[in-house]
Amino acid sequence: MKSSAIFLIVMVSLCIAQNPPDNTGDNFAALDDLLESEAPVHGGLALVLVKNGEIIYDRGFSGFTCDTVVPIASATKWLSGAVIMVLVDEGVLSLDDRAADYLDNYTGLHGEMTVRQLFSHTSGLPGHSSSIGIPGSDDILGNKQITLAESVNMIAEVELLADPGTQFYYGGLSMQVAGRIAEIASGKEWCELFEEKIADTLGMTETDYNGLGKTNNPRIAGSIQTSAHQYIKFLEMLLAGGSYNGKQILSQQAVDEMLRDHTDGVPIVHSPWSQYNLSPPIAEEVRYGIGCWREIIDETGGIREASSQGAFGFSPWIDVERNLAGVLAVKSRLTKVMSLYLEMKEIVREIVDSTSESGLNAHEYTLAGLYNPENCLFTFEFENYIMYDSKREKKLQLRLPISRCEQTIVISTSEKLFKHRFEHFFRFFQKVLSLYCKDVPRNTVLAVLTEDSRFLQQFLSFGHQ
Repeated sequence: MKSSAIFLIVMVSLCIAQNPPDNTGDNFAALDDLLESEAPVHGGLALVLVKNGEIIYDRGFSGFTCDTVVPIASATKWLSGAVIMVLVDEGVLSLDDRAADYLDNYTGLHGEMTVRQLFSHTSGLPGHSSSIGIPGSDDILGNKQITLAESVNMIAEVELLADPGTQFYYGGLSMQVAGRIAEIASGKEWCELFEEKIADTLGMTETDYNGLGKTNNPRIAGSIQTSAHQYIKFLEMLLAGGSYNGKQILSQQAVDEMLRDHTDGVPIVHSPWSQYNLSPPIAEEVRYGIGCWREIIDETGGIREASSQGAFGFSPWIDVERNLAGVLAVKSRLTKVMSLYLEMKEIVREIVDSTSESGLNAHEYTLAGLYNPENCLFTFEFENYIMYDSKREKKLQLRLPISRCEQTIVISTSEKLFKHRFEHFFRFFQKVLSLYCKDVPRNTVLAVLTEDSRFLQQFLSFGHQ
């Protein structure tokens, strides 16, 4: 009955007052137009959006796709921060551990730097160490002939700009020190830690620290290469409270800790955000968590949107308020990409908000009403969980006994789709309706049964007009 190539349309009458409208339609046209016009300027780009655990946008332009692997520069910091937080979860490290606790040659103020400060740019170290003064150059981080341990020994000789915990200065040297502390505390090399704690558990098989060339001195703050499809898995995990595909990678407490402000109100001396003309909802001062920017906050300082842009423009972010994650994949310059990034996110917010306002919420189609419909012909029964080939989602199989017909309809779909209101409607099913269901009466539910995860991501309950 199931097939990856064939789908089955099943129909049963529903007792609802009116049909929910298609919420997406051409809503993404403005986003398509923006990205298509900008793509040639940047040599191609791609964007993937996931809301409530379901892909709602997945498109590439000018030769790019969401599977194109690119160096992501400082977008690395968020992933590296997650490695640190896994070790904190495991009790191997504390954010308040000092450099002197692990590194004998870190004495005086150098020894007082904490892991928290090292990963929030408040350690007092400069951003980089360059003898030629060219932006992006670094005699220590860019040295492929040495190891991570050797690079950290060299950083011990770099003069501090300020006492630890007294100012914010963005860069990469401090995270290199924290990476070495993680190696010593765990007894494992950094790249091994990343693969074990993050990449392998998330299925990020094409993600590594060789984005700037193969090296034994990985830039903890900036040398990962990956794709939009790979990185979005990490963001989905954060939005799911540290869980992915049924496995708890980070605790909810660790996720919350990553996203909260760790700069403690210190003066911001150097930040890439300071060069842009920002307006609400962006925070007046964009401050830092563990490996990520607190881009938008609420009136109480709670996180609404967090991000971690890279120098080449690769831009991942999460929107906690909308349960939305996105990755803009590009290989350009952040100074050229930032205006696109900000405009793109405004469009995305408008699309998502208008979809919710015009969809089932407006008609009060709540789950409670669907689970226990009055005077209807069927009820929902949970049957079992199924894991499909994509391994992105657990799938929930539902059985719908129809008492008057003595039939049972089986629907396989995403568990999360049934936990949230039915917000996602797809043009694909409009085509199905027009081709196969011209005479379907009003107030009809259509279900698609298939093992193809793409079809499952596009499952909907749809009342044919």
